[in-house]
Amino acid sequence: MFLDRPGKPVRKGVTIKSQFFAVLRNYWTLDLQVELPHWEICVDNLYVFNRKPELPG
Repeated sequence: MFLDRPGKPVRKGVTIKSQFFAVLRNYWTLDLQVELPHWEICVDNLYVFNRKPELPG
């Protein structure tokens, strides 16, 4: 999703629209990424996000 693996193409979601990733970048911070065991044709990771503080407004 966010970090490329050397020599591997990155797919940014099979069933998620690009707007989802825009919201994720703008309102959340990635705190942890853990690579999970997976088949060669898949890249499975666990992502932990925290919501960014809301700006006073």
